[in-house]
Amino acid sequence: MKIKYFIIFGISFIAFSFSTAFAQNFEISGQIRPRTEYKHGYKSLIGDNVDAAFSTSQRTRLNLNYSTPKIQTHISLQNIGIWGEGTTSSKSDKAGTSIFQAWGEFFVTPEFSIKAGRQLFMYDDQKVLSQSDWSQAGRRHDGMLFKYELPKFKVHLGAAYNQDTDKDTGTFYSTKNYKTMQFIWMHYDLNKFGASLYFINNGMPQNVIEDSVSHQRIRFSQTVGPLLSWKDELFNLQGAFYYQMGKNDKNKDLDAFLATFEANFNIYDNIVLGVGTQYATGNNQDEVATKDKYFTLPFTSGHKFQGSMDYFYSSSSHENVGIIDVYLPFNLNFDKLKTNLTAHYFMSPANIVDAQGKLMDKYLGTEIDLQFTYKFSKELSILCGYSHMFGTQSLQEIKGGNYQNTQNWAWLAFSFTPSIFKN
Repeated sequence: MKIKYFIIFGISFIAFSFSTAFAQNFEISGQIRPRTEYKHGYKSLIGDNVDAAFSTSQRTRLNLNYSTPKIQTHISLQNIGIWGEGTTSSKSDKAGTSIFQAWGEFFVTPEFSIKAGRQLFMYDDQKVLSQSDWSQAGRRHDGMLFKYELPKFKVHLGAAYNQDTDKDTGTFYSTKNYKTMQFIWMHYDLNKFGASLYFINNGMPQNVIEDSVSHQRIRFSQTVGPLLSWKDELFNLQGAFYYQMGKNDKNKDLDAFLATFEANFNIYDNIVLGVGTQYATGNNQDEVATKDKYFTLPFTSGHKFQGSMDYFYSSSSHENVGIIDVYLPFNLNFDKLKTNLTAHYFMSPANIVDAQGKLMDKYLGTEIDLQFTYKFSKELSILCGYSHMFGTQSLQEIKGGNYQNTQNWAWLAFSFTPSIFKN
């Protein structure tokens, strides 16, 4: 859909809002986020005689919010592009403008509501259900969400079922995505203690030939587990354990888990020191297992957790060996400036073998991530960062490239978040 139609729609939406009673709330906001990146070993070790990449991507969003005591609606229009992808006189962008979110929520009672449409499924630390905000495109779902919320206890039930087109027969799905998904999230707060419980049923399509006829079958995997947290003025703790079972998208039995723990200590008013670890199981390369032990994270933000250079899980294959990440974050915060320095020590929980079948060291490498965030004003933040990967031969074995080359990545971003109108 051309952007002029969105503009017409937005104007019509504004006109409608002014024609209604002022008991209703209406807001227009936006986001303009250009980000320039230098990549020399981002997501994978850079090889010999390979040039670095340098480009600027941009996210542009227009958000419309409307609410009454019984109804809330949200529409977010989004354009994602690369500077220079078209000529200076191009009539349209390659990616075009799309709808990032479009949902309505109806409050049956003050505690119970139903939310339908294109929306975000994001909870707690976003380890298992995330909006993936680092990605310029983000992540959203077309589905339903049933919410029951009390001051200290919440239950959310979500469901989605995907189709390529509006078909009259059949349910064949060719998009690289899940076919159907359901989840339950429960959360309880008690003073400084918090507890969440997740259950996710993820159905992935698999095309098979049965009796010389092509069929599509849905392979279901289940992820279940708790997340526990404790927050105090001096420190906060968080731990989680998720078990994965069912079938992978190749119809192989799953038997995998993810365990995480993190502790942060407030040394001074503006200094926070932490330590954390993540253990995600994987498959040994020196055996043919009857079960798949690779823990998958289809709805997470890998960029947020397994290092900023996205070597693991963030749309980047590492041969399904899993990951052990021991990390040390250091945060220095002032009124407008926030600094984060994190060191990651990566290991493989599974065996890695070389081309001759010999076992290799499980140590994969050390990554250093440095990020600055300066909040210039309510409507402008300036962010920048630098990361360096000190890889090993074992990392080269599962990622390719040459670990002896310099592997680094730097970026600079501006986030403009104007509040255009609010009544």
